[in-house]
Amino acid sequence: MTESESNRIDYHPETGEPLKVKHRIKYIPVPSILMFFRCTAIIRSIAGPAGSGKTLGGAMEIIYRIPRLYWNRYGITSTRWAVVRNTQPMLRASTQKTFFEEFPIHLFGKYNKNEHVYDVHQEYRDGDKPPVGLDTEIMFMSCDRQEDVDQFKGVELTGYLIDESCEVSAAVKTKLKERIGRYPSFRTWKDSLRNNYPNLKAVLARKNIDIPDLRKMSDTELRQQMKQNRDIFLTAFGIELTNPPHIESDSYYNFDWRTVEGFTKPGPKPEKDPAPHHVGFWQPPFENEANLKPGYYQDMMEMWKHVPDHIERYIMGEPGVDIRGSSVYKNFVRAVHESKTSLTWERSRLFRGWDNTGHSPACVVVQVPVKNPRQIQVLKEFFTEEESMVDFGKRVKATCARDFPNAEYFDWSDPSGHDSVNEQKDGTRKSNAELLYEECGLKLEKSIQSVDARINAVDSQLGERPKGDPGLLIDPGCSGLLNGFLGGYYYPEIRGQPGNYRDSPLKNKWSHRHDALQYVVVKLRHEEIDDDDCGEDNYGRPSDPMCIF
Repeated sequence: MTESESNRIDYHPETGEPLKVKHRIKYIPVPSILMFFRCTAIIRSIAGPAGSGKTLGGAMEIIYRIPRLYWNRYGITSTRWAVVRNTQPMLRASTQKTFFEEFPIHLFGKYNKNEHVYDVHQEYRDGDKPPVGLDTEIMFMSCDRQEDVDQFKGVELTGYLIDESCEVSAAVKTKLKERIGRYPSFRTWKDSLRNNYPNLKAVLARKNIDIPDLRKMSDTELRQQMKQNRDIFLTAFGIELTNPPHIESDSYYNFDWRTVEGFTKPGPKPEKDPAPHHVGFWQPPFENEANLKPGYYQDMMEMWKHVPDHIERYIMGEPGVDIRGSSVYKNFVRAVHESKTSLTWERSRLFRGWDNTGHSPACVVVQVPVKNPRQIQVLKEFFTEEESMVDFGKRVKATCARDFPNAEYFDWSDPSGHDSVNEQKDGTRKSNAELLYEECGLKLEKSIQSVDARINAVDSQLGERPKGDPGLLIDPGCSGLLNGFLGGYYYPEIRGQPGNYRDSPLKNKWSHRHDALQYVVVKLRHEEIDDDDCGEDNYGRPSDPMCIF
């Protein structure tokens, strides 16, 4: 890429530390970072273990790849970036060090110690054409205090890079996202695009993409063309690099995570859709091992052998999960019990379990496959913290009618849901089960009350392997249920008694879905169902003969 014959030793401009300057840059990205380079989403992230090459990949992106892309496609020669770390000491010791070692000051530009700005200048040669000067302005900034957010006001940026983004507040990220795409100005963009149109057209033609003649467009038309084709006109960049974040961090749930082939992102599934234009790349463990000193990860494992959480997060690349108590189920294995693909309804009878008490109702829909009648498959989950029981029941019924047309159902619920607790206008009381029947046409039968019996039923089902298949198979779309299995549903520790746990699982947003699952599994494992037991409104077609175990 870039070569120099200089033998000069460089020092960190602020700490005075000698730097291992690389006079010749030879960079081959690992597969995950190559995917990151090729992605055109506005906000991109790389999450990976320690030593996985994230910071170097980010430095190559903003100093090497994007300046050349801007010149080749658009004829633009300058970009401006904010490079952010949570504290000034970490910024100097880690992030800046990577930038200065790979792009040493005496070869690439000048550094203003007072303003913490690195002006990078490169001579780009394209064949026999005269060299072109490419300028990259990098503002190194820290933000460990809330008032530091104000330093980004008024800053006009091409993009930002946050190193260890999981340690930076959401307020900082929001402010930075407001400032990107502001430099270069639209005046520069429109003039450069018109002047460079033949070259841009040729570049896109190699990708089988055709665009109209930008030279004939008015400013308004050109602006609209850029807005409608964000994948072609890359005007703004947000780069967030991080070790595996905590599952409740915005660095975790904001991104649509992607991985290299053959590797599955570890950790729970985010329970809400990712933010628009946010794409992340989760690195597998040891992906960058060939570029580290021999035994790097083995030495780390030995150093941290008594702290397994550190090994899981910073070596194996697992996200941070707070397990605050004891797991409810002993037999759940995500690789076994989460289906690799979406499950398909076999047009057989369906069974639903309902947690129909309290203010957070839940429901799961399961089927028993005809070819493997000792397996239970969970097709769909429902949960709410905002709807009334009746509104929730109507939504479940409507969604099931859409996704499973003409299906026949049998419904089991919490026996407490049959107690008359809802006072009506006429002074009478009705149960949630009665309201669901009268308002929604849903006939719910009582399941088993015993928590231990229900939990044992699910755990036993998890442990079985009928015909070599998992006894319980869960659709990957049931994120709340899966996250409960992964630690959200647990026995809480008794305060002041370390190692001692309560007899009942903690009531939270995961427990309601697991209660619903238990109500249906415990009955499927112990009862045979007669066709006459299904409520009239629950019928959609004749029953299939089933073997309920």
